[in-house]
Amino acid sequence: MGLLNNASFVAVISASKSLAQEYNAMENFGIIGSASVALGVFATPISAMVSELDVPFFYRFWVTTIIRIIGLVMIAFAPTFEFCVVGVLLAGLTQILGENFTLCYIRKFDPTFIGDWSCGTGWAGVLGAFFYLTLRAPPIGWSNQTFFLAIATIQPLFAMCYEALKKDETASPLKEGYEKTGLITDTLLVKASLPFPSVMRVLSCDGIALGLVYWLEYTIQGKFAREASMSSGVPRSWYEELCFVYQIGVLISRSLTLPVVRWLSKDSAVQKAMKIVLISATLLQCTLFMVWLLTTGSGHYMPLVLQVASMSLVGLCGGSMYVTVYYLVQCCKRLSPHDKERAVNFVAMLVNLGTLASFLTTLWADHTFWPSGSIPIKF
Repeated sequence: MGLLNNASFVAVISASKSLAQEYNAMENFGIIGSASVALGVFATPISAMVSELDVPFFYRFWVTTIIRIIGLVMIAFAPTFEFCVVGVLLAGLTQILGENFTLCYIRKFDPTFIGDWSCGTGWAGVLGAFFYLTLRAPPIGWSNQTFFLAIATIQPLFAMCYEALKKDETASPLKEGYEKTGLITDTLLVKASLPFPSVMRVLSCDGIALGLVYWLEYTIQGKFAREASMSSGVPRSWYEELCFVYQIGVLISRSLTLPVVRWLSKDSAVQKAMKIVLISATLLQCTLFMVWLLTTGSGHYMPLVLQVASMSLVGLCGGSMYVTVYYLVQCCKRLSPHDKERAVNFVAMLVNLGTLASFLTTLWADHTFWPSGSIPIKF
């Protein structure tokens, strides 16, 4: 489900430079990235309202899938840049809603299921970037239209995955279900719901740290990587290749963070270890941001090998933070099952704000002090 849900988002990010060039709108390159997360500010309230109204997950997943397909088809057949942006808005909105709905749904399962979902989203990044590079390159030479139509055709599988999980959930007795799939029914976790401000206080520090890391990593992967790809002596598809390296880092961290921490720590110390991961990843991402800012901003670009290594670390930090924070949400004993849904929506809101801030930062820099190809920092 993670792979299918994030495939459209990765496709848009991978194709953002190509789409901007296709419509002769490179000065508005940042708009495509911004549009992919712009409606995230509405996605979280929508998800929260849907949770409060207890709308069946069947409708949540299928409506999300249908709207996403519409958005992808709009991108594929867009006659103008503005029409393409509207399609990106719809695809981005449904990616965020799909993620929120899934994270709310898997609260019924063991917290380690976060690792499975995260692994899928990591694979989406790697496979999406890889297929975009290979299918667009000779001898295949797919157009953007063909690529986005292909992404649209596989989207119904996302909702069908929910149907498969639902059958497993309803068919398994409680005892057998927990042993085989980690299923936990609400009857095992009966707690009074907290006021929403209390839920926010419980997770505010972790959520803010995750939002900060997302702002840093998408600014690096967007603005800084694009500037590095425009320097002399780099391969023509260097931006796409850096995106691919970044996605590999995300895949590794989302797949291995939780298993490695559980292997190195005793069961009682896993949450403490995850807190250490959270702090370390935040500090490292801040350091990487400063390195990329100073090198690309001054025109003293890192050697290509160091660009690859540092971009993979950017992905590692972002992926490990994602797994860590959502795992801590699922393990928080102060929250009832209903509060965990609300907590997921709250954290998702901070993530969306961080991601949106990164694309707005890119757009602002492009139109003010740092036009593409310029050197704003003088040593």
